[in-house]
Amino acid sequence: MKNTLEIDKKGIPPKNSASSYTLASYLPFYLESLRIRGYSELTIDMHDLAIGRFIGWSEQRGVVEPNDITRDVIQAYQRMLFYYRKKNGDPFKQVTQNRVMVTLKVFCRWLVNENHLKYSPAESIELARLPRQLPRAILSQDQIHKILSLPDLSTDIGIRDRAIMETFYSSAIRRMEMIQLQVQDLDIPQGIITIRHGKGGHQRLVPIGEKALQWVIKYMEEVRPKYEVNPTDKTLFLYENGEAMYHSRMSSMVKRYMKKAGIQSDGSCHLFRHACATHLLEAGVDIRLIQQLLGHAKTDTTAIYTRVSIGLLKKVHAEWGESTPY
Repeated sequence: MKNTLEIDKKGIPPKNSASSYTLASYLPFYLESLRIRGYSELTIDMHDLAIGRFIGWSEQRGVVEPNDITRDVIQAYQRMLFYYRKKNGDPFKQVTQNRVMVTLKVFCRWLVNENHLKYSPAESIELARLPRQLPRAILSQDQIHKILSLPDLSTDIGIRDRAIMETFYSSAIRRMEMIQLQVQDLDIPQGIITIRHGKGGHQRLVPIGEKALQWVIKYMEEVRPKYEVNPTDKTLFLYENGEAMYHSRMSSMVKRYMKKAGIQSDGSCHLFRHACATHLLEAGVDIRLIQQLLGHAKTDTTAIYTRVSIGLLKKVHAEWGESTPY
């Protein structure tokens, strides 16, 4: 069995449905195909991780070549994802399980399209049904303001953290979008942020409030020049060592301030997004405008926030009750 691919003059692996090349040896070419098709590096990294783990699991069970993959193998992996428990004892969320399975489907389709498989054994695999859940917690405006007041503004880290959290709450952008922000994505005179790599690869423009904008400007003027190591790297928010921030540490940062504020919740960065959308809705902003802000493709995705504004409903209901003559 060969462990590496022979490459033709165009840099393409040989197409052969009866190939004896390993799954692992195809992975770099699959990732390259995503890059050529314009997928973001973050998405490519996620595919690399998900497919890499599947290949490692498969190899331990003697599934090494593309033709070794059967529907039973895919189903067994789906069961493993369902029963797997992390170190803290928690299972994978259903949305995580489905994301992995969708990635496997895309990988198998690529193998078929490149003639390394005759058909995709993953195509008929059904994904888990996802209940449309309300956000677990909606932070009140008082809670948001308390969290925002906690960073130590006498330190560079405190200024950076305040700028990040102010931006989260003001713009309702996703954590992924925050991490990928570039200096040039911020239009200071217009008070607009350009999201170039939103969910699904979509671009959109979002407003950033004056208060949040001032904190970002303060960070850019006083802190970022100290953190910058590579002048060609224009990532907006940086670590102290000059590296771009990544998911887990940004979540840990927000979680730390929430804990300091006495707020216990499973979420972190995304709670600012939920809070922004809910508070705007309660202020009377049209749901279609909130949909545009959040970057939702469908209005029914945004409509979930109409069900979490119970505080406003209770207030209106109480005022109505007081006005009735009985």
